[in-house]
Amino acid sequence: MSTETDTSRPMSGEQATTRSPPDVSASTHIIALCGTTDIRGMASPDLDGWMVSDFFAWKGIFKGLGASQRWMTCLDPVNLANRYENQYPIGPYIQGDPHEDNRAIVLSRPQISSALEDLEVLPDTGTTTLRDAFLRCFRETYQAAGRSGGSVLLLITSHGDIEVSDGGLIIGLPEPSDVTTQLERSSLLTSEMLRDVINGLPPVRTTTFLTSCFSENWVITPNWAPHSDPVLAAAQKDEPSHSWDCTTAGRFSGGVFSTYVLQELLKEAKVIEESESMPSTQDFKSMESPQERTWKQWCDRVRSLMARHRRRGEFFGSLPVFTATNGLELFWTRSGYGLGRYLENWHKFPKLPKSQYANPEMDRKVTLDEVSQANIDAYKEFMDSQVGQASSGDARTGSWSGAAGPRLRSKTCDLARRYLASKPGLNTITANRWLHASSRSLLEGRLDHKELVNLENALSWRLYCTDEAQKMANNLNLNMVPIATWSWEDWSAKTIEPAGLENRRALFNKNFAVTKQRKLVTPPQGAQCGREWYKPAAYLAAAFSMEDKDPATGYSEYTASQVKVARKVARKQLKGSMNLRIACEGVRASRVKKRD
Repeated sequence: MSTETDTSRPMSGEQATTRSPPDVSASTHIIALCGTTDIRGMASPDLDGWMVSDFFAWKGIFKGLGASQRWMTCLDPVNLANRYENQYPIGPYIQGDPHEDNRAIVLSRPQISSALEDLEVLPDTGTTTLRDAFLRCFRETYQAAGRSGGSVLLLITSHGDIEVSDGGLIIGLPEPSDVTTQLERSSLLTSEMLRDVINGLPPVRTTTFLTSCFSENWVITPNWAPHSDPVLAAAQKDEPSHSWDCTTAGRFSGGVFSTYVLQELLKEAKVIEESESMPSTQDFKSMESPQERTWKQWCDRVRSLMARHRRRGEFFGSLPVFTATNGLELFWTRSGYGLGRYLENWHKFPKLPKSQYANPEMDRKVTLDEVSQANIDAYKEFMDSQVGQASSGDARTGSWSGAAGPRLRSKTCDLARRYLASKPGLNTITANRWLHASSRSLLEGRLDHKELVNLENALSWRLYCTDEAQKMANNLNLNMVPIATWSWEDWSAKTIEPAGLENRRALFNKNFAVTKQRKLVTPPQGAQCGREWYKPAAYLAAAFSMEDKDPATGYSEYTASQVKVARKVARKQLKGSMNLRIACEGVRASRVKKRD
């Protein structure tokens, strides 16, 4: 969030109205869902805690509003505060741009009583318990709104899936730690399920707000879009959504989409100043007064704000998508509360200044140069005091290398340094969160020794994939910089994203679809290697695109060359075995002759 000015004051009562979505009136029934689980510590502020931040930020903004509220989660805020506030004593969960002042602390120990209001906490079982309970509650809420002639606001913060569904939501489920394992489609929250649960009920005006990856699928699907006007989605159909970068304290401070939608909701009262690069609030109001702003103008405004801080990632960044059932050029009409109600709630949040070291160009909390030898020595001392739990490399609990004890610690530190120095991608990407955070924790001496085996497996797998991609590029004489110095984000920004390069971008996407399906390295059976990682596939797709070479042909040539190498090695080994056998037979014959 940007800086609060001296002239900013909450406006009392119903003095002003706002036409910025999401729309909440006295007849609105709010139902919200946080899909994050805390299994394996995934709700930590340096992992998926940004979804928790979004959830409690909106909960605080809507406090006391609407006809009814139901906020559903499998996370007990008391447990979250107790578990993570020691690590983040100023407040574990915050919302707002870390490069600007006036960020809000949305969940901490002093805020527990408020957090528990209208909150329904389900068991954190790692199953569909939360999803199934939500579907029942959503039907009840929809029915209640229908009986009273009200509306529904549906707000969900969660991961989205594109592997087994079209944007299905991951609710209460831990991410598979085994790269070969995918979630079952039947375990997700899909648009068909939400449609079916209200099937046969009288239609109710519904607004849907989604922060998940690939959430445009909910905008374009015929399963849900006809039942919700509007649907506000954080990302396009094949793109991940993003949180803000890591702050000084190592937190992900909420989602970019929620930040800017909230900014638009509050700006009419000058809670937020625009940065110097954007029109001032007064100038903007003269161009587009709240009463005169069309739905398209609001959508374009949020898109432009997000484009300023666009995060390129696996699918080249994300921009929000919105439905336009009644036409983009129509004025956005709102029956909601006066702006003063939102401001009063906003000012109840404790505020933080900008992060001291926040830098839009940083991919990690710290660079490797900032990790002192003392950090590493302290961690070595800690690990030396532990009993190695690793067993053989092919066991479920064993590391890839089979290392244990201090050797496992030392090996994993080496892998983490090499991996983090290889431009592995943004730490705001879902697939990178756990691995990057754990690698930093390891080098800073904070990682629980129980996490070492999984971390070593994941780092080994990614680095083996990197090495194999480099080996393939060299074998095929593809003219590319070394993969260890190649940044997917920088390459895409310069090579395929600018205007006029649509054909090159289309070729890359076509090749990328092929390389993603080819597995460079198969992990040992039982090794937990984390989520799929696409940098090696992107590197090869980029190389094939720049050389205008068909990837299928390239893979065939590489496979043939590898078979030839394997045969050569086999013949050499066979020849060596034959020579050894002949030599042994000669020695044995000589000994027999001497005895005779």
